[in-house]
Amino acid sequence: MNMKMKICIYNMDNGTLEATLKDGSKLTLIRSAVENDLELGMIGESRLEWLIANEITTYVELYLSGGLQDYCTSYERNYHEQTADIQKQLEAQYENKEYAAAIAREIMMYS
Repeated sequence: MNMKMKICIYNMDNGTLEATLKDGSKLTLIRSAVENDLELGMIGESRLEWLIANEITTYVELYLSGGLQDYCTSYERNYHEQTADIQKQLEAQYENKEYAAAIAREIMMYS
């Protein structure tokens, strides 16, 4: 589904996403209802927060296309794979595996 969005805003007061399409029609999504239907881990929830703050149109388009769950699942999988790869590289440099794991998590948190 490719809908042309004119504007999207997130209303923190009532937890709604309000979109105005280029044809003038409007739609309102209740964020809690959207996300209650998703199976999310902490990383997926964090990514949705980021989308709301930075790419709200992408969030709405993913929801309307039915791709929000797949997006989150894929993002979480990639995140964990990258963390594991970084940790493996660090373990080659440091004898302490817990230290390498902590550094890998920090790198992913700030990247």
